[in-house]
Amino acid sequence: ALDSAGGVHAVYAANAADSQGHRPAYYAYCASDCSGTGRFASVALGDGLGDAQIQLTAAGKPRLLLATQPTSTSVIQHEYWSCDANCLQSTSWTGTVVVEAGTPFFPSNAESTQSFALDAQGRPRFIFQSNDIGSGIALAGAYLASCDAGCTSAASWRLAQLDEDRLDQLCGAI
Repeated sequence: ALDSAGGVHAVYAANAADSQGHRPAYYAYCASDCSGTGRFASVALGDGLGDAQIQLTAAGKPRLLLATQPTSTSVIQHEYWSCDANCLQSTSWTGTVVVEAGTPFFPSNAESTQSFALDAQGRPRFIFQSNDIGSGIALAGAYLASCDAGCTSAASWRLAQLDEDRLDQLCGAI
């Protein structure tokens, strides 16, 4: 993402665990002349990453959506992270688990497509899918998660179900 001053903000998930056994996301920033990797500075955030997405507010502040699998391969945690200053220091970031979702019964890689956006007022929104079969998660189908204020608190987020596409309903119709 590019800010109004031409700075480049990026986020990506590690391909493998680091020397401490963690698999973080990396937020990276380059203020100018971003022609090579040596021009970027970065900071590690989170653990157990599967996907990382970035958006910038109108003021150029980074907002992240991270999808992690910290404890189980059948559960995905969707985490929202924000930073308003000194974003190359991990202590400047605040994050929260917005929602836990069950992994799809038949993964299609659609789970990691770009679904994170900020509205015109800079408020975060994202779409996710959840499978309740075998995950222990009560959510099933597609959902919109949205927050209007205080978004680093999980209690500030709302979920709206978009559809109820579930495997057990599909099998009953056959």
